Amino acid sequence: MKQIRSLKLVSLISDAAMIGFQTLNARSGIVESDRLRAENDLRFAVSENETTKTTLDQVEIALGKDAGLVARRTVLFGTDTSLQAGLTAAEGLRDTIVEMAAIALQAKATNIDQEARDDLITRFETLRERLAGQVSFGEVNGLNFIDENPPNFVIKDTQGDKIRIASEDLSAQGLGISHVSVTLTSEATASATLLATALTTFDSRLKTLQTTADKVSSALDTAKTVTGHIPNGVAELIDPEITLQNAELRAIDIRQRLGATALAIANVDGFALVGVVRNGMQSISQSFSDGNKA
Repeated sequence: MKQIRSLKLVSLISDAAMIGFQTLNARSGIVESDRLRAENDLRFAVSENETTKTTLDQVEIALGKDAGLVARRTVLFGTDTSLQAGLTAAEGLRDTIVEMAAIALQAKATNIDQEARDDLITRFETLRERLAGQVSFGEVNGLNFIDENPPNFVIKDTQGDKIRIASEDLSAQGLGISHVSVTLTSEATASATLLATALTTFDSRLKTLQTTADKVSSALDTAKTVTGHIPNGVAELIDPEITLQNAELRAIDIRQRLGATALAIANVDGFALVGVVRNGMQSISQSFSDGNKA
């Protein structure tokens, strides 16, 4: 009987943790709520009422400190991944803007023949149309920190200290170069000025984004170190008779049952978790009971 109770306790804790994390995913928009319902048979309610707002601190209380630390690590990992994608996309984006600026400087000259000017116009327009696609390369899990109206939120490190994610708009609209042209000499002259200003703005915003990314990466490294001992600790705290191997096998079984993948959880200030119900909880516990009776 003691073993059955222990196994049920593991089941309840594992299920509660996975449900809690996936519900946070759904609220943040990283995982579509409809897909969660279909794949994982979850029912949940979310509210933005000021009096019911829930933060990761309160999730920690419900799931335990260890689960909270792992959740913070997951948040940091997802944010770091998205920030790095944005920085990588920004490199190619800057190269395109630099080339556009160079073409604009050439096109504003009055002593070039029409054929050469036509080539410059064609190349310039090709580069301008490429900008939006390059910005989109920065998107990961529905987050793009360099696009127009980028997300801004606060996450926490393992110590509970806040890290404000300073997203930066590096889109053509955000830089004021969405309508630049070199078709006419006068347009090329104006575009050369706009592009020079855009590059200055771009570099300033990119520097800020890099600073934010460095903070998140550093916090993630610390989180990985801090949470490195957690699987052992959790297994031993539940019951000395339950080995780490059994706990790991149980975790794998839960992930398979839920059909979950390891996705980033955006710990956004203001999200609220009102209630979560997972269908089939009793059947999972019953399966262990039946197995032990057999």
